[in-house]
Amino acid sequence: MTGPVVGVVGAGAVGQAVAAGLVSVALPERLVVVSRREAQVRGLVTDLQDLALTARSHTQVEAGSAADLRGCDAVVVALRSDFRFWLTFRGGLTDRNVDPL
Repeated sequence: MTGPVVGVVGAGAVGQAVAAGLVSVALPERLVVVSRREAQVRGLVTDLQDLALTARSHTQVEAGSAADLRGCDAVVVALRSDFRFWLTFRGGLTDRNVDPL
């Protein structure tokens, strides 16, 4: 492989949107999806492979592990957190939001 390799950490809504965008424009040659939720990663990888076929994208999509991210040219981190949007704007309670990392 000679093209860029991109990793996406997280298979939630943001990770799905980023990964689908990357596949649809065929930006990376290889896309590695990593998450603690194995069933969700398998489903997302299958959906992205279908998207690549439909969009005639050359991107190869695969599930991976944290170790697979070492070989990536770029990594997008889209972690889930207990962010409570409404607390931010109700009385300035920003200290109640949870840091994602």
